[in-house]
Amino acid sequence: MATSLPMPTPDYSLTPDQLAELSDRSLLIRFLEPVLAPLRGASDIRKKEAFDALPQKLRPLFLLRVLDGHAAGSAWEYYVWTGMLLQTPDTWAGLLAAFRELGSLELLETLADTAAVHRKRLEGKSPAPPPAASDFEREPGLRAEMEALHAAYEPAVAEAYRAAAERVRSALRQAAYPPGAGTGSE
Repeated sequence: MATSLPMPTPDYSLTPDQLAELSDRSLLIRFLEPVLAPLRGASDIRKKEAFDALPQKLRPLFLLRVLDGHAAGSAWEYYVWTGMLLQTPDTWAGLLAAFRELGSLELLETLADTAAVHRKRLEGKSPAPPPAASDFEREPGLRAEMEALHAAYEPAVAEAYRAAAERVRSALRQAAYPPGAGTGSE
């Protein structure tokens, strides 16, 4: 059932100077903030509606920003967030497909290694317990593994942001100069 609330849209008002000055990560944050800000604390249904309302080519950017917004802060945040995502296989598969579409091979490799650590932790446990803060204390090797994976995640996600920022710049150029509209330079 659709809501009657308007769907937020990305910020297409970024200027050429802003495109040149903002880092890849900052550009993506600024572009998607109008979409993501109203979704904080919103229902899962509302979040899915907003995601579905985005053009297909912008959906991987949304997923990148959501993942990194939750997982970037520390090895523990990365551990908890990736562990939660792995417990929803459709969501995990969607993330992997999005990052494949962006061409983020290093990020895909890091996430595959992360998934292997989570699966090893859950081996023989049914139902699978969600990741918890105490896991690092109970399993000292887990902290070291996740710190190494988080360290690998940082440059991998930076590369994904480069690809995402190029997609934003392309979307903004298309919005400014739609096909057939001409640029005045003919």
